[in-house]
Amino acid sequence: MWCLAQDTGFDLPESEEATLGEPVTLPAAYSSKFSIISITWSRVVESPTASDKRSTVFSYVPLANLSRAYGRYAGRARLVGRASLQIDPTKIEDEGTYSLSIMTGELGNEEKFIHLDILVPPRLVVGPSNPLVTTWGTSASLTCAVKDARPNITSLHWEKDGGRIETRGISGKYTGGNARIPSLTIRHVTRSDAGTYTCLVQHVTRRAAASLLMEVFYPASIISISDPKEVSLEDHVTFRCVADGNPPPNITWSKSGRQLWAHVYTMSSDVRIRTSSLVLYSVNESSSGYYMCAASNGVGKRVEKSTNLDVLVPERQLSLTTFSTIATIIGASAGGLWLIICVTLAGYLVNRQRRKREERKKFAFYYDASLTRRSLSSEPDGKESSSNPPNKANSLMSGDRGIATMRRAQGNDRKYAKVISDYKPREDNELQIEVGDIVEILEGEEGSWFLGYLKGRMGLFPSNYVCFVPMSEEQFFTATIFLVTSTVMTNVFLLYIHYNRILHIPAPGKMRTLVLIYLPTTALTRTTF
Repeated sequence: MWCLAQDTGFDLPESEEATLGEPVTLPAAYSSKFSIISITWSRVVESPTASDKRSTVFSYVPLANLSRAYGRYAGRARLVGRASLQIDPTKIEDEGTYSLSIMTGELGNEEKFIHLDILVPPRLVVGPSNPLVTTWGTSASLTCAVKDARPNITSLHWEKDGGRIETRGISGKYTGGNARIPSLTIRHVTRSDAGTYTCLVQHVTRRAAASLLMEVFYPASIISISDPKEVSLEDHVTFRCVADGNPPPNITWSKSGRQLWAHVYTMSSDVRIRTSSLVLYSVNESSSGYYMCAASNGVGKRVEKSTNLDVLVPERQLSLTTFSTIATIIGASAGGLWLIICVTLAGYLVNRQRRKREERKKFAFYYDASLTRRSLSSEPDGKESSSNPPNKANSLMSGDRGIATMRRAQGNDRKYAKVISDYKPREDNELQIEVGDIVEILEGEEGSWFLGYLKGRMGLFPSNYVCFVPMSEEQFFTATIFLVTSTVMTNVFLLYIHYNRILHIPAPGKMRTLVLIYLPTTALTRTTF
């Protein structure tokens, strides 16, 4: 009998492993020179002994070419190769001992046993909720429950957004999060702790993972606010305030405690960042002031930031700096103008004295000798006149050295006369005068001819065409200088007063001035400002 058994080669391993839900093959092989009557796979219910109860799983009759799966294995079990049994898919109740029986006509039934182990991958449950909402500044605990693992897991750790979290004892940022203590504790939660957390375990079957999203509520904060603005009347102004927070913040605008309407919107994909625009149309002077932006979301305290609006009215649009610059320029210009005037007048007086000396030499013969009398029969404009000019030097005697001049009669004071009638010269040495001109009298007597100086020229003219005015050369020069100086300073002061009014700076009482300017015509000009 032993020799016959040796004629049938029969090979079956002691055990086999399978992952739950995946197909498994129980490998078997035989060789025999005898004909095979049947191949039967059975499930041993108790233990592999003769008295154990068996339930048929699959049978095959080669001569009739009949094969069949029985019971709960129907549709899942089939013969692979010559004698191997395949179960697809596997179930947890498939775990146990199986027997393979091969029957031949000569040797009868031969049987061997194999044990099937079903491995169950771990099932992970993370919590306490998904998503997990926590608040800034608190601690959060993330749980990871490992279920149904057969056998037990070999390792466990946590990751955040794909990066492994390293735990360092009980004093660090993170504690737990391993195979011994699966729960992960996060201390002092900040907004940066928000993200996706994943619990990962290693098992003999495969790696298992489960994730949850942690959301952190943090207080509102104002990221930016528009800079202060200076605008003109009727301008349009837009102020923007950008705030961040979770939950998304509520943004409000106010001025002097009065709430203003503003448009709130989201400019980016991050809904936690909001922008509020405050638009002011056709601003006026009352629009000036501080505008307050406030943000709050129920977490922490309300935050505020302010900006300023300055509406410039027309008379205030010149700043104090601009006025100072203008005043400096005016002062420098006035000083330069005064210097030019002084130099010009000095040169003018020197040149005038030189020309007078030359003119005296030129007209000396009128006073050292008798002159031919001639009378004027008409006015200077060619019309008949009853007022004829006197004869030149009609009062001179041949023995006199010269006429009695104004300077001989009254010293060296210069005399001036105002023209009361026009006179046009008939000779080259005569002086043309017009009504209103002020002529300096150099030589001559009343009732005769005068030698005068006007507009840079010296010449003779009848004495009855003028009348004297009480002003000396020094008075004329002083009045001229005073007139120019007063004109310049008046303009400067008027400009000063003008800008004081623009800038709303009250002018001191001492700055009010009364300027009296005496003109050669004896006219009195009074200017008050």
